[in-house]
Amino acid sequence: MDVLVNFSINKDCYYFDYSDFYRYKDDLDGAILSKNEVMLLVLNNHSPKYEKFLASDFVKRFGSEFIIDPPEREKEGKIWIADCEIPRKEENQILGYLKEKYLLDNPRRIRMNDIKVEFAIPRAKK
Repeated sequence: MDVLVNFSINKDCYYFDYSDFYRYKDDLDGAILSKNEVMLLVLNNHSPKYEKFLASDFVKRFGSEFIIDPPEREKEGKIWIADCEIPRKEENQILGYLKEKYLLDNPRRIRMNDIKVEFAIPRAKK
């Protein structure tokens, strides 16, 4: 997920880049993310079982504040979705698609790299 910038509007854009949700849509109904002791369930709206999974008891147990449902977030204006069949290596074409879909002036991509930090604290000697 990357951020697209349109002057003062910055939003995450789902599926701008290659997506396992799209590639494995027949096998992957969602994913659980863990951050700071909070678990989030991200729904795969590309899955043919999306509607059924969305209505399942499993999903309901998470509570709406812990569910990321891309189409719902798009309706709320929180994200953009690159739901086009343009090959993901064609970045300028995808930007053009998003420009037309969301009536953007000059969208630009900002690559958001994941940063991972690991460290070990030595045990105190007794």
